[in-house]
Amino acid sequence: MIQNFYLPSFSPDELEKSDAEMVIYNFCKFLKRVENSKISTPWINPDTLEEQIITLNTGHILQALLGSPRIPSNISCGIMTFDHVSNGLTTINTCAPSISFSNLKLIKTYSRFEESLLLVVVGAHGFGIV
Repeated sequence: MIQNFYLPSFSPDELEKSDAEMVIYNFCKFLKRVENSKISTPWINPDTLEEQIITLNTGHILQALLGSPRIPSNISCGIMTFDHVSNGLTTINTCAPSISFSNLKLIKTYSRFEESLLLVVVGAHGFGIV
């Protein structure tokens, strides 16, 4: 569902396209692990200031990527881009749905990808309300 919503924008360079395809593979693997309740993370509830362990669900991912716990019916797709130069963090735009993956050399390995995307998801406005 989520992976089909985002259309990738590939570089014409074959090596860069290969890196982007690996990141897409990791993104799909991440989403499948969330679907199967396999990813948990510590989180401090801002209301109670208590630390708790949260198992991610699809609503958490949608809240982070789209600003809503469900895919909007009036938007047909989002864009997925790949910054092959920057060493920054992955960025999300919820107004014009897009994901820009950065630091591709690092996030080609799944463990680093998961770590990077967890920062985005847990840091998103509204995390923990779904």
